[in-house]
Amino acid sequence: MSDLNAPDFSAPDFNEVDLALLHWVNAGAHQNVVLDKIIVVLGDATFLQGGFLFAYLWGLWFSTRGEQRINRIEVLRIGAGITVALTIARAMQILLPGRGRPLHDPAAGFVLPYGESAGILEHWSSFPSDHAVIFFAIAAAIWMRSRLWGGLACLWVFVFGCLPRVYLGYHYPSDILAGAVIGVSIMSVAYALPLTSAGLRLAGLVFGWERRHPATFYTLAFVFTYQLVTLFDTVRMIGRGIAAALLAAPRAAAGAASELDLSAVIAGATGLAIAAFAVALWWKLARRPDRSAGSARRF
Repeated sequence: MSDLNAPDFSAPDFNEVDLALLHWVNAGAHQNVVLDKIIVVLGDATFLQGGFLFAYLWGLWFSTRGEQRINRIEVLRIGAGITVALTIARAMQILLPGRGRPLHDPAAGFVLPYGESAGILEHWSSFPSDHAVIFFAIAAAIWMRSRLWGGLACLWVFVFGCLPRVYLGYHYPSDILAGAVIGVSIMSVAYALPLTSAGLRLAGLVFGWERRHPATFYTLAFVFTYQLVTLFDTVRMIGRGIAAALLAAPRAAAGAASELDLSAVIAGATGLAIAAFAVALWWKLARRPDRSAGSARRF
């Protein structure tokens, strides 16, 4: 016979723990206008949340400490790791059953802070947090070089990059945890993978491109870094616009165009124009001979 008076050591319900942590972080919401508005601003300030950490990539690329080639290969590893981690996170958001955000779920008991819009991010799944993915990924990369600065980076990302997003109802704590695990895990794999002959050849192609066409290389490197910081928002906006335009085209041809169709076509056309301009600029810079070396010799 079982002892009815025995203590219950059953594991707590995960959803209950998730909600309890959400309520604990959100406990001060809608009580102080100034505090709420500061956190609202911080919730939109990707650079302050952890975007500034991506300057580490540029610092390491041009670092004179250690062998330059090894430093630059490490930068390529980091960039590839973050891109793969973010791709996995986006695929999970699209392919897994959608999870509503706390500020859109009346059953979550969430308190909306002052200055926050209840309609923000309404059609996006919250699991996992892609902000947590990229910020913890870059923090993990810094950790590989310095335990002190990597630890401080992780602390900054958690306090200023993740907690505000829970406070504002953009994510459940489990969304943040999953994003952090994905970011750190993929970055650890990126560092652990041995550099194969194919990887060395690819790195050699990148370095050769940098030497032959520095203007094109560094222009696109800046754009790539910016897109990492903003989670490829521009790319996703262009993609959504093009997809919406393609979906709206048959309806427009059938004479069923609406105001939504027109806006979708405009967004798609704008995206295509931006993409065409970027490709044309890249092609022009790539074909232009590099005179920097000759100029340097003359001086």
